[in-house]
Amino acid sequence: MGHSSPNPLFYDFVQDAAAWEIEDQYMFGPNLIPCRKLEDKLFGAISRSQ
Repeated sequence: MGHSSPNPLFYDFVQDAAAWEIEDQYMFGPNLIPCRKLEDKLFGAISRSQ
């Protein structure tokens, strides 16, 4: 049985500890990771400490 889409990264990368910490990316199907938004028109650049 398959799982729903979109899925958090740790669904497909269980052994990767970093995948468990990333909250703003996801898998769309078995092979697509949509690009995250790099800039918000109202609030400016979006940053990540990693």
